[in-house]
Amino acid sequence: MNTGGVPNAPNPGTSRTFQFDLNDVCCLKSNPSLTGIIVRTYVDVYPLGPPEDDLMVSYTSVPQDVLTEYLQTGVPRKGYVIVQFKWVSQGCSLIHEDDLELLDRCINFGSYVKRPDDTMCGTVIGASATCTLEPIAYRNYDESLGEYGSVEFNERLMPHSRRRPGTESSRPLPIHDVPLSEIMHHEPFINDDLIIYHQKLGIIRQVDRDAILRVSNVPVSLVDPKDLEVPCHFDDNELIWMPKGQPCRVVDTNLRYMEHDSVIPGQYVCTKYKNMRGINGGTVPKEDPRSFAHGHVLSTPATEYKVEWLCTNVFGLGTCEIPNGIETLRASVFERDAVICDFENLSAGGTVNSATSLQIGDMIRFRDPKSAFQKYSYQHIPPEETFGYDMNMFHITSRKTALTVRWLDGNVTTEDIKCLRWDPGLDENIWPGSIVVLKDGIETMHWPGLESTSAYIRQLPSHRKHRESKIRARTVGVVQAVNIRERIVTVRWYKDPYLILLHGGQILASLYSKLGELGDTISQVSLYELDVFPCLERSHGDIVLLAPDTIHTSVLTEGSLSAYNIAGPCTFSYTSSLSLSQMHSYLKDMSLAMFHWEWFKSMTTVDTSPLPPRHSHHYQRKLSERSTADFVGQIIAIDVNGEITVRLAGTCRDVRVPFERIMMVMDGGFTTPLGVPAPGDLSTMSMNSAYTYKEEGPGVGDEEGLLHFDDEEGLSSDDDEDMSETTLREALRRYVNDEDGILLEEEEWVSGNDEEEEEEAISGSDVEDMSEIKCAVYRYVNSSSADDGYSEDADMKTENDSDFDMRDASDGVVYQSEEMTSPPGFLILEGPPPSDHHFISKDGAGGSALQVKRIQKECDILDESLPPGIFVRAWESRMDLLRVLFIGPEGTPYQYAPILIDFHFPGDFPRKPPEAFFHSWIGGQGRINPNLYEDGKICLSILGTWPTQNQEEMWSATKSTVLQILVSIMGLVLVQSPFYNEAGYEVFAAEGGRRVESDKYTEKTFLTTRRYIKYALDHQVSGMEDIVDWNYLPSRLNSEDCSRPLLLRRAIDTALAMIEHEGHTSSGEERSASAFVSRLSLGAVVMLRKYITELEALEVAATA
Repeated sequence: MNTGGVPNAPNPGTSRTFQFDLNDVCCLKSNPSLTGIIVRTYVDVYPLGPPEDDLMVSYTSVPQDVLTEYLQTGVPRKGYVIVQFKWVSQGCSLIHEDDLELLDRCINFGSYVKRPDDTMCGTVIGASATCTLEPIAYRNYDESLGEYGSVEFNERLMPHSRRRPGTESSRPLPIHDVPLSEIMHHEPFINDDLIIYHQKLGIIRQVDRDAILRVSNVPVSLVDPKDLEVPCHFDDNELIWMPKGQPCRVVDTNLRYMEHDSVIPGQYVCTKYKNMRGINGGTVPKEDPRSFAHGHVLSTPATEYKVEWLCTNVFGLGTCEIPNGIETLRASVFERDAVICDFENLSAGGTVNSATSLQIGDMIRFRDPKSAFQKYSYQHIPPEETFGYDMNMFHITSRKTALTVRWLDGNVTTEDIKCLRWDPGLDENIWPGSIVVLKDGIETMHWPGLESTSAYIRQLPSHRKHRESKIRARTVGVVQAVNIRERIVTVRWYKDPYLILLHGGQILASLYSKLGELGDTISQVSLYELDVFPCLERSHGDIVLLAPDTIHTSVLTEGSLSAYNIAGPCTFSYTSSLSLSQMHSYLKDMSLAMFHWEWFKSMTTVDTSPLPPRHSHHYQRKLSERSTADFVGQIIAIDVNGEITVRLAGTCRDVRVPFERIMMVMDGGFTTPLGVPAPGDLSTMSMNSAYTYKEEGPGVGDEEGLLHFDDEEGLSSDDDEDMSETTLREALRRYVNDEDGILLEEEEWVSGNDEEEEEEAISGSDVEDMSEIKCAVYRYVNSSSADDGYSEDADMKTENDSDFDMRDASDGVVYQSEEMTSPPGFLILEGPPPSDHHFISKDGAGGSALQVKRIQKECDILDESLPPGIFVRAWESRMDLLRVLFIGPEGTPYQYAPILIDFHFPGDFPRKPPEAFFHSWIGGQGRINPNLYEDGKICLSILGTWPTQNQEEMWSATKSTVLQILVSIMGLVLVQSPFYNEAGYEVFAAEGGRRVESDKYTEKTFLTTRRYIKYALDHQVSGMEDIVDWNYLPSRLNSEDCSRPLLLRRAIDTALAMIEHEGHTSSGEERSASAFVSRLSLGAVVMLRKYITELEALEVAATA
């Protein structure tokens, strides 16, 4: 790359008041005709690895060390971004942010946004976008002849494509101020389009296309479109490298031709004459078949579409074909009957403009060419001038967008899109218009008879956990506004609602539920007093399935209602594990239930017209002609009075629909934003070469400070093993503080050994040496937290005390004779494992002798080296299972909270890491950490559930241990500021960014984990009863016994002190409420008082 000029001195231009984000549209300040989008930044959540597959080009001066760092890591240095320019021949480039000008942002209708200098979040509820268009082709006017000449193509697509086009007087002028709602993509169907075809909703996954060229003024098609080449013109020192494995033909020093099969009309391309064939009887120019011909693309007609079907219209007429997997359809058949879900088409009478998807550089057509020609008087090219192909297409060269935003406080403003930033909305789930449930009005009840439900219901994610319970909600309302600082929500309540929620709030049992009429009562409540359940969530921009307002009488006679029908409104992502036929059955059951609803009977018109004879010719086609695409729509408005407006797919009409008519929200379980895998895909996502697990690769050798097992089964040739000290050190430093809050220092870790002695102590195989290291650590731990009640004697074992403790698993809570001693950190229990162990159904037999020996080694390590606050239980009858209880570290929002995780050693352990499951005891309340999902998933590199480029962070069969995993969870997950555990947010932590959002997340986590304490004391935590009793409750024999930690009382006292702090003011510097929260919000105080009352009642009951 060009590294001339002054190092580290990019063009400053004017000072920036914004930060570039992924997918921002920008241009070079030095060459505004070069436009592109930002595809990599230094804060990427999912780094893509070294740019081996990119065409790298230099456009600006960049220091050599900055370039080298990027080429090695794939992550640009802070202040630099990677820009992918619009045309493939322009490649991508590493550019300093000061050399770029922001043109536009990729913020869609329904997105969450923030102002750069504000923490207030809002929702985009409307857009007003206009653009400037440039035609891809034109005809020069010959004044002497008084007529137009032949069609010419825009020079942007010629080899010298990065030069600004000329400004000859004959070139047509751009068209300005064209609303985005008047234009559409130049192709009728493209990848990722939602379509409706023969009463099925699907998404196009792939389009195979041909290419029609104009060569020597003759139209030709191609034998193989993949043999096309596009020109790439580079000046000296501009080309960094070509994509890996990319065929490329060098013409001269500055011109190369690169194979590329994805072309667009108007593009200048090259191919061999032997790859051409005539069209409609035409002939190919007679040249050497091996020589190359140059021309322009006239058209790229589709030949085949590959479609993934999502669901069916169960209210449609006739029989709906249900294919398996992705279906391939001929273009001629597909395009005849398919309907695209084009919700940006603003029909007559439409009140909400949602068009934002078309970006600068996109190629488009007018929706209504005749009206557009009359309105804008552009130069129209007759199709006969281009062999019957319509070349009246345009590029978007600029765009101005104003977004209408409804903020959390209920205010609505209009903002320039460049003055906003896209926000993931991770810390907010309650918005104006949201339907919320008061927690105090929730009852969890037994729901009998579900074993008689359809088989597909049992495949839903939460069926096993919630199959015999239901949630009944009697206090339901609509959010009017949110005071985000004080966490206070203004709610308007329904008069007499009655909702039954199934599967933990994922499914609304509509047959037994009603919202009723919205009342006039409005009140303010703590945000933490409210619940938002997935089956009740509706958002701007959501694609939804609708029950029609008119159905044919023949549909009403099909099937009968099951006695225990529980199919009801939910999200697509919750049912995404179902096959298409199972999804059809689910929706069919829901439709049968709807026939029994009073509102459905009163608001639905029944069509009694006769159907065509079943045996008539083209019976199915005649039925299709009578069907509509109006069973799919997009939510374009949600009012604070509970009304929802939907734009229908087929007719683009805007209609108001009752809440009950929405059958399913297509919430993204079938598609994901660019470059961002869905959370549910993270544990199974296929990783690229940068993430590939290598048993013999990096991270396996005899590296400093790492436990080493000699064979592939993870067993050492020696009987004694070393601790994986590097990970221990890193994690323990995160959660062990001395009295002054200073982190553990390197020299304290090894208790006096110098660096050489440390290496010798760690890399050797002397257990006594390792014991000394561990004892030094734990002496430091206990000296700084002596009040915690953790006994060093009980939690630590030396080589002279290596035999495992054994206890009958049926002992339950510790008996009185055992009350005077702390439960051991590691213990193997007799008897069977608890029935609620997540992996109890896994096959526990069949492990090899080597695997069994490795598991015994893991137990040895746990028995002698567990840090305080971690308790592990195994079972003699099932040594492939572990249950671990973490006591939340002090100084974090998890302090004193019990965190329960189950582990399982799979059949391929230790080649693969243990499986882990987090028990989210109060599911539905939101995550307590970005790495701990409510469905039990734990995102951690060492567990193989999170991609990483650092091989040292991955599980290694020869070096990693279960202890590493446990210490990583304690020290790297249960931290002081969990908000920054969100992928890509580490950089904010380093810079102190997003502090307010972090404080809100921490506050919510603290409140939520107080309920974990209550749950553990209200319910027996199987296998951990004695641990919970000892750590949280006072002795029942000796009330003056001070050896117990009394964590329940500590939790109460800490909460009371934080509440007292909320009302505290002083003229001097204000002290913080705690080590992790500077000040509680008013909403948090309201909720914390309730939790204190509940915890105090448990304390009284324990001592009664």
